[in-house]
Amino acid sequence: MRTVVMSSGLLAFGLVIALSLPTPRSGTAPPEAAKPEPVLTAENAADLCQQLFEEPKEYIDDAAQRRRWDLRRESCKMAF
Repeated sequence: MRTVVMSSGLLAFGLVIALSLPTPRSGTAPPEAAKPEPVLTAENAADLCQQLFEEPKEYIDDAAQRRRWDLRRESCKMAF
């Protein structure tokens, strides 16, 4: 009897823990559209140089970070 009560208690505890965990997101939510990269012109080079020195608030992958650094370097070079 003691074993049955202990097993039931552990099963109930495990069930409560499993139900309290966040569920994985399904594919129903549309992915966020990637922001288009700004076009570098002589008119916006100085503003773009200043904007790109601020770190992005959201996560971006390595390739996007590299493109951002390259655009920052080119815009600052053009501005100065």
